[in-house]
Amino acid sequence: MKKNKITIKITAGGWKTDVTIDGKTYSERHVGEYGSAECVEGNIEEEDGIPESIYDALNSFFCFDCQQALLKYENKEAEYEDD
Repeated sequence: MKKNKITIKITAGGWKTDVTIDGKTYSERHVGEYGSAECVEGNIEEEDGIPESIYDALNSFFCFDCQQALLKYENKEAEYEDD
């Protein structure tokens, strides 16, 4: 049986999503800054091999919100280091 999985790695600089369906992996990478993010690699929405229900689950603001929170935290920590 082939393992289907979703792997998401989120940092203050952006996030990468890997979706493995029936042994094939699709990837998408975003970079983010305050208040915005841009997809710079891949496009999961255009992949025919990804079921719509999985795309719909991935098409939320969860990754963006996590990235923004990390960015805010890291910049806040940098402010304290300057004092």
